[in-house]
Amino acid sequence: MKRRTTPTMQVRFNLVKNDDISTIEFLFRQERSEDSEPYLLKTYPTDVTYDAARDRYLIPWTEEETAKFLEDHEFYMDTRITLEGNNAVPETNIVKLVMNGTLFEEDDE
Repeated sequence: MKRRTTPTMQVRFNLVKNDDISTIEFLFRQERSEDSEPYLLKTYPTDVTYDAARDRYLIPWTEEETAKFLEDHEFYMDTRITLEGNNAVPETNIVKLVMNGTLFEEDDE
């Protein structure tokens, strides 16, 4: 992903079907630690849409959201899925991502 752009991140789960899902929290943290504060939280179905034709969740990012993460550094996405009619939270992997730098400079404040 590139800082100061407006990408749409695509996520697919292998073992969970969308029909079984009530909500999903996509948590983005700079550090791979459960104790670190999330820099960004996106939720399905509020912020995130589902593309049934491609079986993908589409997570939109704003320019400001991409700028929250350190450039040319790793950051992490963790997910918490809540199933319909069930309190069980399926296990998902923590995904390592990289926020690439940009040639554009930040605005002076």
